[in-house]
Amino acid sequence: MNSTQKYQITDRFIRPLLFLILLIGSIAQLIKAETEEVLLINYYETPLQAVLTENAFAEHLELATISLSQILNRVESPDEATITLIQSGFLDDSIEGTKEIYQLKLMPEGWVIHSKEIYIKCYRGPNTEDYVEQICL
Repeated sequence: MNSTQKYQITDRFIRPLLFLILLIGSIAQLIKAETEEVLLINYYETPLQAVLTENAFAEHLELATISLSQILNRVESPDEATITLIQSGFLDDSIEGTKEIYQLKLMPEGWVIHSKEIYIKCYRGPNTEDYVEQICL
């Protein structure tokens, strides 16, 4: 076997092997990119600032009533807060109002919204007195 034949045999095996390695690397990168979650966390100086920034209720021209309450877990150096935002008077024939309850926590970087619950009060349907999780008819 001369050097040209050795090169051809080696080339026949190495090229597909290199291609396979590159293909596996590319697939691994795609899988990694699809499984990684990008979490963008917004930090705020106060709990109220977080809710006012995250909610666009000030842009609703048709709202008749806006109620906002804040409850802190303690007066001095609070690290948890609950803010309830109630909006009513929508120009909608099925939704009378919404209630959003924000749970906030103080982290070293600032206040973050830990959870948010949304409830709806309907003009018609089986329950028109309470705020419920279901969609209005």
